[in-house]
Amino acid sequence: MEISPWGIAAIVTIIIGVICIVGSLALLYWHLRLWKLPIRPVIIWPTQMAVKIILGEPVDFFNSGLHWLPLFVGCYVVRFPKKLYNLTFPSRTFITMKGTYRGIEYGAQPVGVDGVAYLQFPRNKKLIKILEAEVPTDEAKLMDFVEEVVVGALRVAFGRITWGQAAEDVGRVVKEAEEVFRDTDGSLIKVGFERDDLKLTIKEMRLPKELQAAMPGPDKARLDLERAGFIAKTLAIETAGTVLEIMAQSRGKSVEEIQTAVAADPKAEKEFLQRAQDLVVRRMGIDAGAYVDIRVEGGGGIDKTLLTLAAAWQRMPQGKTPAGTKGTKKNRRQVKVLGIPVEIDAEEEES
Repeated sequence: MEISPWGIAAIVTIIIGVICIVGSLALLYWHLRLWKLPIRPVIIWPTQMAVKIILGEPVDFFNSGLHWLPLFVGCYVVRFPKKLYNLTFPSRTFITMKGTYRGIEYGAQPVGVDGVAYLQFPRNKKLIKILEAEVPTDEAKLMDFVEEVVVGALRVAFGRITWGQAAEDVGRVVKEAEEVFRDTDGSLIKVGFERDDLKLTIKEMRLPKELQAAMPGPDKARLDLERAGFIAKTLAIETAGTVLEIMAQSRGKSVEEIQTAVAADPKAEKEFLQRAQDLVVRRMGIDAGAYVDIRVEGGGGIDKTLLTLAAAWQRMPQGKTPAGTKGTKKNRRQVKVLGIPVEIDAEEEES
């Protein structure tokens, strides 16, 4: 069946008309910014936040909750976790300064350091800068991303003091390293992190064995005590962050709301301290091979209570037998204490 020229002309006219109508509607849609109308719902979960993307351009920050997106092909969200990252950088070596401290000449010495960086993504529109800088959310990749900054900060801090001063005042080293780590002109601040989102501390500092052997007994004891204090603070930070996340998820609220509730409501504070205590006790059972029930009153404030719990964990004797060590086998006998079978040495039973 042949189509007449008039039929062909009519079909072409219809096609052109449809194109013109669709094009006009598209221009009107774009000119009136109708594409910005919220039509499609999207839920950002309590442990997340997100950046809204339209046609490849980040335009807005979304916190946890229900949000609306335009019904548009190029509109979506990129999600980020709210968690506090705990990044450990073990066995890094730094050279201390050669100089005089308290009338004593110190040479440059290598110092072994285990550093710990805590960071979280900003919960505001600065998250857009984080996205544009391609900061990874995977923990292993994030460690690679910040390692140079962490190592650089510790190198600068140790390079400014002698090893004698570092051994005497670890707190000064941490303070100086953290200032470099959180520097407003530093790379992490420039990519979108805020100073309050960043924290750097030293988990352990190791002097060469020859220097440790030469140190007086009180100095070695002080160094061990300071090391335990920094480990306790590290544990307190980890515990607080974990408990706040647990309480936030269980209530469907943000961490900020839980922090406010804990500060204002004695019941919420009591629950927070109880959860923190249970978490520390369980960690003692895992790390030290022992499970000891410890009750700590919260009258001194949350920070003091967490540090007290962490310090108690540090003071606990290690329950595990170190790898590669053989225990001394003695005559053992099983007795019951309060109905519980317990093995004791034969000598103890006689006494």
